Amino acid sequence: MDEETLAWRTIGIVERMCLEKGLHRRETLSHPAVVAAGRDRVLRLFWSIYVLDMRWSFGTGMPFSLEDSDIDPWLPEPEEKTPYLRVMIRYSRIAAKVWKFISAFNNSNEIKKDDVHYLDWQVLRWVDAIPGGLRLDQPNSSDSAYETRSIRRLRCLLYLRANQLRMLIHRPVLHTAAHIVRYPSESATVV
Repeated sequence: MDEETLAWRTIGIVERMCLEKGLHRRETLSHPAVVAAGRDRVLRLFWSIYVLDMRWSFGTGMPFSLEDSDIDPWLPEPEEKTPYLRVMIRYSRIAAKVWKFISAFNNSNEIKKDDVHYLDWQVLRWVDAIPGGLRLDQPNSSDSAYETRSIRRLRCLLYLRANQLRMLIHRPVLHTAAHIVRYPSESATVV
């Protein structure tokens, strides 16, 4: 419906419902209701909601509903048969750090060069860890004739998301001419 604010609000409500049910905790996976619904299905549901919350937050510029610290660190990710979702979970974790970095800059107007480089390094590591079948720069040549439009779209979206994060990380150096002069390599990266 092209209503990003409504989507952000709705996914936030759904995420809070997941918290009420305890889907963010590993011990909940052994409850009879979760077992009946299917453990893998519940994990896919929870992590999909987590990813969508981050996506809508970035799209609207509003805060996300769930902090990574609220999620049980031992909660497993979905199975290997959902490579896109697994990649997006890792993206969302980095995006949360980028969001905090942007917020800190907006409050202090101070560029922390070490933080810029560390976040950029994390994004580049994330890109390198994307499975070959989902990488834009390394499509499977044997499958290219049968590649579906949806797979091409996912590859493009991952490529664009990586560049979006890198631009957000480096963008503060472009805010003033003094920053551009002071941080020439960061300026070149973002441009």
